[in-house]
Amino acid sequence: MQGPERQGRLRVALPKTDTRGDPRQGESLPRGKLPRREIRERLNAHQGYHYDAGKTLVSTATPYQKAELVETEAFGRVLLLDGATQVSEKWEYRYHEPMVHPAMLAHPDPQRVLVIGGGDGGILR
Repeated sequence: MQGPERQGRLRVALPKTDTRGDPRQGESLPRGKLPRREIRERLNAHQGYHYDAGKTLVSTATPYQKAELVETEAFGRVLLLDGATQVSEKWEYRYHEPMVHPAMLAHPDPQRVLVIGGGDGGILR
């Protein structure tokens, strides 16, 4: 590691080399590493997040939006609509469970349910 770089008050240690390589340059990737594509999303003017995506499993477009399914090391498979993260394998429960549990707990004996919408199928699980 090189010496810490100053970014405001935060000290960040930078690696000497990028261990992932650049697949566009024909370099081989270390075993278990995916080709790098950085996904950056701003939540507002002051914050956001980013992560690396690898292989694009599916990429298609409709008259309304572009849909992609990509592999990531951090989140598993991720669904992107127009480049914006919609749901990931790792954290999908954080999205679906808060919608399901209140309704299921409010009913004394839920035997049958009707799901309206539910496009990605996560609520049905």
